[in-house]
Amino acid sequence: MDEDVYRYSSNSLGASKSSPVHVPCSSPDASRNLVLAPPDVAGVQQGKFGQTYLCLPKTPDGQAADPIEYTLPDGQIVTAPEPIIVTTEDFQNLGILPSEAHQERAPHTLKNYNTNFWATPQEQTFDIEMGGLPVQVRAIPISYTFTYGDGQTLKTTNPGYQLGEDIWDQETPTSHKYAEPGDFNYSVTTYYRGEFSVAGGPWQVIEGTGQASSQPQLIRVWRVKAGLVADDCATNPSGWGCPGH
Repeated sequence: MDEDVYRYSSNSLGASKSSPVHVPCSSPDASRNLVLAPPDVAGVQQGKFGQTYLCLPKTPDGQAADPIEYTLPDGQIVTAPEPIIVTTEDFQNLGILPSEAHQERAPHTLKNYNTNFWATPQEQTFDIEMGGLPVQVRAIPISYTFTYGDGQTLKTTNPGYQLGEDIWDQETPTSHKYAEPGDFNYSVTTYYRGEFSVAGGPWQVIEGTGQASSQPQLIRVWRVKAGLVADDCATNPSGWGCPGH
């Protein structure tokens, strides 16, 4: 899009500005404008009449903003041309680890039984460098999507919990009933809120969220049949319902 800019004379850096004119600027930030700059400065572009322009942030005077100062933990002061910001894309590319997904008595369960699933989330911290400055980023789990493998999912802020091997068919906030027998694959996706601190400074919120999904795991859903038998499996290993049947 075109932006309002000031056109300067090409033969003098000190020339006065004339009326604003429309000159296209390739800057992705639509709030930036063009000001006169030396031709060897990175990011310049040539105007229609030979003037050299550079996209710079707007200030009340239409000039570049002052450098930002950061104080390192050892007291050293470092300047940056603009504020250090960790974006949503930066956050997602840090390699956030997923929560571990669990199923009670894996990998088996029964049709129409409450099968308990849960996740074990963990807060994570990353130490990176941006613009020559140390930046610490932390990922805080905030919500989960349980994918049960039969077309059903659950979105929740509760990671669930383990019941114990002796408890069967008890409903929990993250349990699921399978309507049909068969083999399925379940997983959990964890969503993270991000915060970052530059050079040991105050924590700032990262826009958006990051996410990470666990590897799918097999669950085998069985159906139960009842029948009358004369002997137990020790007496008749090949009897109905015995492993050797």
